[in-house]
Amino acid sequence: MSMTRLARLLVQEWRLFAANRSNLVLLTVLAALLGFSVANGVGRVNATQAAQQEAVAAATARWADARSQFVEITEGRREKQQFDDATRADLVLMSQRNALVLKPTPLALLSVGPAREGHDIVAVGVQARGAAGAASRENPAIRLDGPLDAAFVITWLLPLMLIVLSYDVLSRDREQQVAHMLASQGVGLGVIVLARLAVRFVAVFALTAGIVTVGVALVMQGELSRAIADLALWLSALAVFIAFWLALAAGVNARTKNSAAAGLTLMGFWIVISLLLPVVASQLLSGASAAPQRLDSVLGRRALDAELTELAAEVTERYYAENPARRPQTPAINEYEQYFVESYYPRQVALDAQFEPLARLVAARKVEQAERLRTAALFSPSMAMKMLTDDVAGYAPERWHRFDTAAAEFQAKWRAFYDIKFASRTPLTLDDYDDAPRVAYRDEHPHARAVRNTLPAIGLLLAILLAALAAHARLRRAGP
Repeated sequence: MSMTRLARLLVQEWRLFAANRSNLVLLTVLAALLGFSVANGVGRVNATQAAQQEAVAAATARWADARSQFVEITEGRREKQQFDDATRADLVLMSQRNALVLKPTPLALLSVGPAREGHDIVAVGVQARGAAGAASRENPAIRLDGPLDAAFVITWLLPLMLIVLSYDVLSRDREQQVAHMLASQGVGLGVIVLARLAVRFVAVFALTAGIVTVGVALVMQGELSRAIADLALWLSALAVFIAFWLALAAGVNARTKNSAAAGLTLMGFWIVISLLLPVVASQLLSGASAAPQRLDSVLGRRALDAELTELAAEVTERYYAENPARRPQTPAINEYEQYFVESYYPRQVALDAQFEPLARLVAARKVEQAERLRTAALFSPSMAMKMLTDDVAGYAPERWHRFDTAAAEFQAKWRAFYDIKFASRTPLTLDDYDDAPRVAYRDEHPHARAVRNTLPAIGLLLAILLAALAAHARLRRAGP
């Protein structure tokens, strides 16, 4: 078949597709759902970026203000106050919370990810680490039914729409007894089906990719080049994902002479691939490395804090015994200083030291879960698409664990720099302000996300290969 004739066939099929109002209505619904979820994603990412910039700016300004007050005091232009003295380590360091931020990835708008408070901002200082961002009110329905984000629309709703668009690409012609006429025109039924599916592929892929790309461009604000790697990976996966469902429809239509039966068969495939396999895989593969629930971790941390509070005297003595240079060199100025220097701060150090192993264990188990689920994604294209989408959106456990490790390392440097001076009540110097450890966290390279999703990508490629080969073999033998 010549290219000219194939081009004419494609144009003709496109006109027939566009003339069907049901197809246009379905594409409009898809555009509305995806546009709504992407718009929400853009707003969510913009809010996170604004909160992170504000937190970093506030921490930087607070430290600069303390330094300027210190200079004024040492030059005699400012008098020391009981609770406003930039030379006292306890007053300065207890209020200084450096903000470490895990910036959203270029494709963060695609997925809500696991619920976390504080816009991925961690406050680091001499106190125990904690979220620094403002708490957000999460909709409880998200925990019950799942979020309506782009990942949900594309992974579970898009296949349903593809089924509706393509379940009758050949079976309806057989029902209406026009398949014989099509077969007598010198063009094979397989080529006609391929042309019809190509039209549907272009329409759905262009619509989906266009909306997501516009959303990414809005988030990146003129720096779209930084999103090219992640966007190319995700769009390639999207193209294969759409092609898989269309190839599945071609294979079903090649054997089915009734459009209703073809639709029911495809719905059965959707239930197995999109619902049954992911649920079974999640239950079987993640159970062996189940991580504690967030509530358990929070309650466990509170219980540990309460226990250390009851043993405050022992904790303080153990803290001083580890390094005698920490013992206060001068008497406490007031009860406030005595409490925070000799009681509260040693408990914070002990709390992190005892809770850190549990936090590392939880992070390791979450990474194991993700690795097992990526292996299971070899058998479910929908699961592979979901895992890959969540990963390029920045919600892989490996990425968060890397960030949390960097926060722990920075806190260790900060405490090592100020620990003895804080505990011994030694006055600060200008060098203590100028030589303080600096926050310098570099996020993972997009290449790491691509490597991490090798198995889901292989699963998608194997799925389209098997579906295409099966459809080709059946269409070659298909008759009117």
